[in-house]
Amino acid sequence: MAPRLRVSAGPSVDKLSLVRVNDEDHPLTIKTDDFEGRVIVRIQGFTGILPGTNEEHEAASEVGTHYFDHSYAKGCTWSIQVQGRFKEKISVDDLMYGNQFDKPIRDRLPWGTSVALRAIGIIDPNLQHDLYADQPWAFGPLLTSMTRVNVQRKEEEPAEDFKDWPPFPAGRSEEDYVQEDTSALLCKNEKGELLDEVEKNGFADSHTLSQLKDATSGHTHRARLWGNQSVRQAGQITPNDIVTLAFDNGFIDFNTLRVVLPYTGGMGFDLQKYWDGQPVRYYCKNGQTGKVFYIIELQIVEKDE
Repeated sequence: MAPRLRVSAGPSVDKLSLVRVNDEDHPLTIKTDDFEGRVIVRIQGFTGILPGTNEEHEAASEVGTHYFDHSYAKGCTWSIQVQGRFKEKISVDDLMYGNQFDKPIRDRLPWGTSVALRAIGIIDPNLQHDLYADQPWAFGPLLTSMTRVNVQRKEEEPAEDFKDWPPFPAGRSEEDYVQEDTSALLCKNEKGELLDEVEKNGFADSHTLSQLKDATSGHTHRARLWGNQSVRQAGQITPNDIVTLAFDNGFIDFNTLRVVLPYTGGMGFDLQKYWDGQPVRYYCKNGQTGKVFYIIELQIVEKDE
C-alpha cells in the first residue's frame, strides 16, 4: 500500500487526537491545567488520513489551499498554527519548541545531515540538538523558532471558551495572517511601560516596541531581540497573554514525501527511504521542568491503517 500521512495533536503522547487538516472551521482544541488553545495544521495538496466523511475532506482541502497563496506563507507547503494561553507565568527563555524521538535515528540520518546542522547552527545559534543520542532531540526558544508570533495581553484572564480571544487567522486575505507583535512581553502593563529589568538593562525602548510591530520586518527584529538570552530571561509570558503562532516552511513535500535540507542549496532525500517507523513530533515545553504544553505529531502510515 502507498504510505499516507496522519496528523495528530494533543497535550501528551498518550492523549493525541486526529487533526482535521486544512479544516479552518474546526481547529483541534487542547485544554489542560497548564495550557489551553487551538491548533490548525495546513498541508498543501493533503491526501492523508482525516476524521469525518469524504465530503468534509474535500471541502476542507479546498478551503485550506488558499493559505499558501499569500503573505509569508507563499511558497510554503505546510503550516502549524497555534493560538493559546499558558495558565502560569513562564519566562520567555524557558519556553522551548522542537523535536524529540523515542528511539535512535543516527543510523538512518541521510548524507549531508552534518552539513545542514552546521549551517543551521550559524543561522540560528540558539538551536540546540543531539541527533546522535539514544533519544534524539533538537530544541530552540519558541519565540525564535516561529515564522510569525503575535501576543495580545488582556486586562483580565481570558475566558476559557475562546469567545473574547482574538480571531484565529484563516489566511483568506493578506491581513488575515498572524500579525507580528511580541512587544507586550517587554511591558508590565497595557500602557506600554517597560519591565523594570528591560528598562534598567537597556534591552528595549519605545522604538524597539514599534519595530516589533512592523508588518514587514517585525519578524526579523523579533529573532534578533529574543535571540539574546538575557532579553529572554527578562521577558515573561503571563496567563493574560493570548499567544498566536505560525510555524510554516516549504522544506517537505507531503505528496512525494521528499525533504529538502535547509541551507544546502536544494540537497534533499526521499523521506520513506530513511523512515524507521517513528513519528515526527513537535513539542512545545518548559525547558527547565520538562513540562509539555502541546504536541503535534506527523506519522507515515500504510493506506489501509
